[in-house]
Amino acid sequence: MEIIKTKIKNSFKKKYLAIILVVIIIILIFFIVFKVKQNNKSKKVVFFENPKSGKEPHKDEPEITAAKYFKTHPSGFEFSFHYWLFVHDWSYKFGQVKHIFSKGKKPEKELGEAVNQCPGVFLAKYKNNLIMTLNVKNEQNPIKLIIPNIPLNKWMDIALTVKNNYVELYFNGKLYLTKVLSNIVLQNENPLHTSVNKGFSGLLSNLTYYPYSLSPKEVLSNHNNGLSKHNNILNIEDIIANKQPKIDIPKNNIPKNNIPICRNIE
Repeated sequence: MEIIKTKIKNSFKKKYLAIILVVIIIILIFFIVFKVKQNNKSKKVVFFENPKSGKEPHKDEPEITAAKYFKTHPSGFEFSFHYWLFVHDWSYKFGQVKHIFSKGKKPEKELGEAVNQCPGVFLAKYKNNLIMTLNVKNEQNPIKLIIPNIPLNKWMDIALTVKNNYVELYFNGKLYLTKVLSNIVLQNENPLHTSVNKGFSGLLSNLTYYPYSLSPKEVLSNHNNGLSKHNNILNIEDIIANKQPKIDIPKNNIPKNNIPICRNIE
C-alpha cells in the first residue's frame, strides 16, 4: 500500500514539475518577444521633425537616404511610415502628378507609375487625391491606395503599415482602409527621395520609418502627440514664396479633419 502511495506522490510531483516547467518556458517566450519588440521600437528613424517646404528636397537628403536605415522585422516582413502633411495650393502644377516622397529609384517622368517604389506617395494630377503606390511580388504594376478629397490648408497625418501581404492605411489616427495583397510587398535597398521635380505646394513634417508594423494604438498615439515640439504657427506667405517656414502648432491645437466618406482602391 505504501509503495502505491509513494508512486502516486511521485507521479503528482512529476506532473507539477512539468506544469511549472511549461509555465517558465511560456514566460521566457513572452519576455523574449517583448524585448525584441522593444528593441525594434527603439530603431525607428525620424528623417526630419521640422516641417519642410514641399517644393524642395530636404536639405539633408543625402544623409537620410542611406539604405542601412531600412531593416525588416526579424519575425517577418513588416514596416511602417508615418508623416504629417499640409497641402496649400492645388493650382500648383495642376495637371501633373506631384511627388511628396518615395523610397526606391528616383522617379522621373511618370511619377505615379514608377516601378520599385516602397512606398511612393503623390498628389493626383487633377483631383485632390492622395495616392500611395506599392510594388507587390509577381505583380507587373504597382498597386494604388487612394484617399480622395483630402482637405487643403489643414494638417493631416497619414500612417501606412505593412505586414507580409497585409496593408493598413490610417488617416488622422483612424483606420481608413485595409487590403490583403496577392503576395508580399517588394521592399528595396534604394534611397528615400522627397519633393522630386519641385514636389507640391505645402509642407511635409515628422517623416518617420518603423522597422515593424504599427498597431492601431500606436498610430492613434502618434496622432494625439501632434506635430514636433519645434513647430510654430504656419505662415502661408513662406510657402508661397517657397521658403522654409517656421511652424509651431501646439499639441492640443491640431485641426480636426473629417475622414473622407469614399474609400477608393485602384
